[in-house]
Amino acid sequence: MQQHEEGLRSIALETLTLARQEISRQDLSQWDASARAWLQVADDAELRRQKQLMLIVNNIDMTVNKRQSTFDSVLEAWKTAAAGLERLITGGMHYNDPRWREL
Repeated sequence: MQQHEEGLRSIALETLTLARQEISRQDLSQWDASARAWLQVADDAELRRQKQLMLIVNNIDMTVNKRQSTFDSVLEAWKTAAAGLERLITGGMHYNDPRWREL
C-alpha cells in the first residue's frame, strides 16, 4: 500500500513538474508546424494506395446490412463484428465455415 502511495506521489510530482514547464508560443508553433509536416509526408506517401482503395470501394455495390437508418445500420454492423470476433477468439464457427450456412 505504501509503495502504491509513493508511486502515486511520484507520478503526481512528475505531472506537476511537467505542467509548470514554460513553453513559448514560438516553440509551440514550431512543434505544431513540424508535426503537421510529418503528417503531410505520411499522407503523401499513402496517397497512391488510398486512391487505389477508393477506386475499389466505389466500384463495389455491396451493402453492410439492410438497415435504412445510419444509427441502426452502424449498431447492427458493430454487433455483427463483435459476435464474429467473439467466435474467432473462442474458436467457434466462422462465416466461411459450411456449418455456418446451415444455420
